Amino acid sequence: MVGRVRLWIVYFVLAVIAGLAGVVAAIWMPPERAAAVAATAVAITALPVTRVSARIDTATRQRELMSANLYAVSATGRLPCVRDLIDPIALGVHAAESFVRDGVADRVAPFIQRDREADVHAAVTSGGFVLIVGESTAGKTRLAYEALRTLRPNHAFACPTPSALYALLPAVQKEKKCVVWLDDLERYLGAQGLTAQLLTQLLGDSSRDALVIATMRAHEHQQFLSPPTDASTEERAMRARELLQSARTIRIDRQWSAAERHP
Repeated sequence: MVGRVRLWIVYFVLAVIAGLAGVVAAIWMPPERAAAVAATAVAITALPVTRVSARIDTATRQRELMSANLYAVSATGRLPCVRDLIDPIALGVHAAESFVRDGVADRVAPFIQRDREADVHAAVTSGGFVLIVGESTAGKTRLAYEALRTLRPNHAFACPTPSALYALLPAVQKEKKCVVWLDDLERYLGAQGLTAQLLTQLLGDSSRDALVIATMRAHEHQQFLSPPTDASTEERAMRARELLQSARTIRIDRQWSAAERHP
């Protein structure tokens, strides 16, 4: 993060230098010479600005793809382990207001045990296709993350983007113990998305200890389960509905219970 801030500072300074050169020239020089000086200043700073801009873009892409090593596959085609996931925010957990914990600023709030935690643990232990449903900010993603860290720390971890489900399949199938993470499952249910056949391939046979764990907002879940109103999308909606119905679904409330508020 500090590196990206420095790059933005350099970018800003170079842009200001080019702008000031043009302004000063316009004040103290004839129009023809001022235009030439401004053009020269822009030309001199253009290459550094372009290089800094490219570095900012690269740093941003690396942050998006490599944060917590989510999408990394080694040269041998192996995936990272659940125990290596140290940044729950990169996985989709909502950031809290910054606070100090053990003398260090942190934006990950302490985890509070939830009423449905035992149900989530039982589903994760059983494997297969697990879906956690709840309202936005209900704590679905954090609950799933903590369950995996507790119960499946040594499993390989795959976090494909919606367009990379099929591309990541070979790496998943190489692992005897693997978790596939699909946060906001509705993103994976469109064309070329998750199907019953692909789900079967991700989970494999009984010789593998595989788990596909997903989260979904309650509103989206209800929409997919409702009969479609458009005949042109009926078949796709039916496949999505059958897929959702095959999951072991745990619902969590947005409103915390008394036990959760006062553990």
